[in-house]
Amino acid sequence: MVLRNARVRQCQIALVGLLIILCGCDDNPTQPCQYPLSTSSGHVRIGSQAVLDTLPRYMEILGDLIIGGNIGPSDITNLSRLACLTRIEGRLFIGGNGSLRSLEALASLREVGGSMQISSNPLLRSLTGLENIAGFAGRLLISRNASLENLQGLPDLSAALEIQLEGIPNLTDFSEFGDLPSLKSLTIYNQDGLTNLAGLGPTPTLSKLAIYNCDSFETCSQTWKKSTT
Repeated sequence: MVLRNARVRQCQIALVGLLIILCGCDDNPTQPCQYPLSTSSGHVRIGSQAVLDTLPRYMEILGDLIIGGNIGPSDITNLSRLACLTRIEGRLFIGGNGSLRSLEALASLREVGGSMQISSNPLLRSLTGLENIAGFAGRLLISRNASLENLQGLPDLSAALEIQLEGIPNLTDFSEFGDLPSLKSLTIYNQDGLTNLAGLGPTPTLSKLAIYNCDSFETCSQTWKKSTT
């Protein structure tokens, strides 16, 4: 009888553990997607860590996702609340975050339907967390992220139409960009580390190449626009 009761107790414990997992009640941060997930039917604007921490755990956002301050830098430091997000129907904007160091919590993100802008995040060291976005076909703007050590973590840009780069101190070539067969426009601002377009793969559809204020660039005496047609 004692052995039978012990087995019953073991089964009860196992059942409770299973129910905790199914209900998304496990508080283990290494398994964040066990929580109940939501879909946002519109834009999501996050201007502070306090706002972010009270959001539902989204799997999809059927609009834009805006992370950052409208007036002055935000205090956002941790994006783990977005760890289960897989799809953004609109644009992704991450900007004006004075304390944000990492995008790694966005590693579940697979699709962004609109443009992507990563701007004015002075402590951001890497784009790691965006590398699983596939088939991005919009406009990518990366600007004024003074601590970016490299561009590792870039999404798949094989379908990207427009790229704009500004003020990335450690950018010395285009080796992280991969093939850009669909690119129509490339604009480069204030990139003193670039001296040429080394590493840029074939761009058969490129119709505009504009370079501004790049003191070290071999052809940067003025705006340079080149048509391939």
